[in-house]
Amino acid sequence: MRTRKLRSINIESFISDLRNTPLLLNPADNFDSLITQYDKVLRSILDDHAPDVERCVILRPHAPWYSDALRDAKQKRRRLERKWLKSGLTVHKDIYKRQCTIYRDLLSKAKSNYHCQEIAECEPRNLFRIIDKLSSVQSANILPNSSNPKDLADKFVKFFHDKIQKLQDRTNGQDSTLTPLC
Repeated sequence: MRTRKLRSINIESFISDLRNTPLLLNPADNFDSLITQYDKVLRSILDDHAPDVERCVILRPHAPWYSDALRDAKQKRRRLERKWLKSGLTVHKDIYKRQCTIYRDLLSKAKSNYHCQEIAECEPRNLFRIIDKLSSVQSANILPNSSNPKDLADKFVKFFHDKIQKLQDRTNGQDSTLTPLC
């Protein structure tokens, strides 16, 4: 995302630069070249006073338990943090720490209430899926790199064929009688 800090422009300097542009001092003769001149001159002045900055915006998935009350508590926490950092007073630090605790407790309670409600309202056959999702780390399927599904299937066939072959080769030299485990 590209943005400009337009509020940080020095207005007097900006107006002075606008007055000294070729747009006012030496304008183009025809309409098309005037538009091109207008675009180039104003863009260069704007780039000088408020450069184009690229920002990275992180899109996070929506948390179903996040509410307006949590958003307000978080905003209050950030406001108190800025106040404490600006003043440096220990009283502001204590107020900020108290708000951090309040926000953390609200967030924990909201998550807990959401998950308790999900478990209470779910059907029995979905209960284990929900509990598994809450209690375990989701593991990604790890497959060998292959762009062609047929090649991937062939690799699996070869792997298991070789594994069975090795087991058969190992057991051929051993006594074939079974011994009880107990």
